[in-house]
Amino acid sequence: RYSAVEDAYLHWTADRAAIQAALAEANGIGLPRGFALEKTPDRWNSYDLFVVAWYWSHHPVPWIQPPTAAPRVAFRTGPNDDAVNDLLNALYRHGLSAGEIGRRDAPAVLDALQWRALYRKHHLLAPECEQKEGIDSDGVNDLFRQGKLAWAPINQEDSLWLHGGARRDAEPGMAQAGDLRWATLPSGASLELKDGAPARPGRSFSLEVVQLWALPVHSPHPLLAFELARALTSRGNQQRETEAQGLLPIRKDLRAEYPILFRLEWMQRILDASYHQMSRGTGPVPADVATLGYDDRYTALFDQVLSADPGVTLSAIRSAAEAAHAN
Repeated sequence: RYSAVEDAYLHWTADRAAIQAALAEANGIGLPRGFALEKTPDRWNSYDLFVVAWYWSHHPVPWIQPPTAAPRVAFRTGPNDDAVNDLLNALYRHGLSAGEIGRRDAPAVLDALQWRALYRKHHLLAPECEQKEGIDSDGVNDLFRQGKLAWAPINQEDSLWLHGGARRDAEPGMAQAGDLRWATLPSGASLELKDGAPARPGRSFSLEVVQLWALPVHSPHPLLAFELARALTSRGNQQRETEAQGLLPIRKDLRAEYPILFRLEWMQRILDASYHQMSRGTGPVPADVATLGYDDRYTALFDQVLSADPGVTLSAIRSAAEAAHAN
């Protein structure tokens, strides 16, 4: 929500002392030296997101009647594929490398765990995120549609329906859809500080889903199959598919012209955020993650550590992770 970001940017310093104390409990210091909340979420890191999550959870918001203070941030959590993707996104944003996949003691894993523990200690996520069953993409979308959230990671195609869709017969989206904006995901940053700055700065990263077209080698009607593929990927059909489904167009000419080609400004903003994310960091889920069961292992690790409520210091998180691995 643009208005929510603007509100936090203007007024978060009223909570600076409380935020400083909460962070100091985790890293012994508090905010990085010279910290100032970035005005645009495109420039946020883990600290910016924590600051706005704290502010929103402690102050009434004007778009809810009557105005109430409650957590306004949501991650997808629990035993579902959407939550696994959010978890992997967090690990990669904190710097997980291909060679560290499967390591439960990797710095990126411990950093992501420490942030999650801090969010949980202060109940800065929507209550549904802390429940055993967690919340998937549909649940997060519903919370946003009900006006309960200010920020959440949402799939590009889902965000089109959240806004209300580009077709006349599309399902209605959230109230005040004009307040919706899109941005790249925050860069990871360790809670541990060194010389006043995050000891392990990360990057912005998002998993991507890639769709492929293929023609069977022994198709009984190869020419017909080719004509079908050519029709479906024609310029006009690709533009309409993008507007109807919220998928990135696969045609290079549409990608080059998207800032002026799509008639709805908010649709241009969706595509702009996605292309910007691609330039900052994206990639598919590595094959080893699922085939070797690392997705289940990471999910179990986070569940065991957070359920044990070990505290929020890095040493406590490391000890809890070691204990979970031993069990």
